[in-house]
Amino acid sequence: METIKKLDDRQVLNFDTDYIQDNDWDRLCEYLLILFPEGDFSFLDIGGGNGVFCDKVLNAFPQSTAVLLDNSEYLISLNKQSERKRIICDSVENIDILFPEEKFDVVFLNLVLHHFVSNSYKATYKNVTNTFFQLKSLLSPRGYVYVFEDFYNGAIFNGLPGYLIYTLTLSKIFARLTRKLGANTAGTGVCFRSRKQWGKIINKCGYKIIHEGESHLFTFPLWKKILLHMGKVNMGYLWLKKIEG
Repeated sequence: METIKKLDDRQVLNFDTDYIQDNDWDRLCEYLLILFPEGDFSFLDIGGGNGVFCDKVLNAFPQSTAVLLDNSEYLISLNKQSERKRIICDSVENIDILFPEEKFDVVFLNLVLHHFVSNSYKATYKNVTNTFFQLKSLLSPRGYVYVFEDFYNGAIFNGLPGYLIYTLTLSKIFARLTRKLGANTAGTGVCFRSRKQWGKIINKCGYKIIHEGESHLFTFPLWKKILLHMGKVNMGYLWLKKIEG
């Protein structure tokens, strides 16, 4: 895996929040109860940040246990301590080293995959696919991966909005401009993908989508939609199961 670019302390401040809204939370809990009727599951929260989401899961399912992984010292420091939660400040790049023998029933990837950015689009793509490949060895026999992401679908060309946003936000030359346009990751980069692109990646990495749904629909000014070739842009979730064999 390539080295993943790290957000600076100023940029990280904007991620001290919980992006999982009430409707998404309710649907998540409903499906967790279908998968684990007794509520006795272990989970890994990758990019878990301030721990708000992790703690909500632990509180809702008293028989569950958690490991939270994040590379931001600041966000890690905001976590509440719990006997049922292990907190690790490290990068997803090292998950094969961090968990050589450990298995999880659920791996949560909440709005984090688009931050696995490196200095080229190809390397950024490999960061995502390598992560999915490495997660296979961390899943228990009843293990699942939960992906919650922003889907940037192109008006005509499917993957173009994500590529344009990646190119603009990665550039330090345009950092001041992209920051004014609302890109918190200006100068570091962010790489969104369309729903179709995620489907191809998931299939390539040996998973199948067993359940999915759409969430918040974003609206943008017409000039921004034209500039970035944006079609439908929305949040959505995907439940994945690795394909055996």
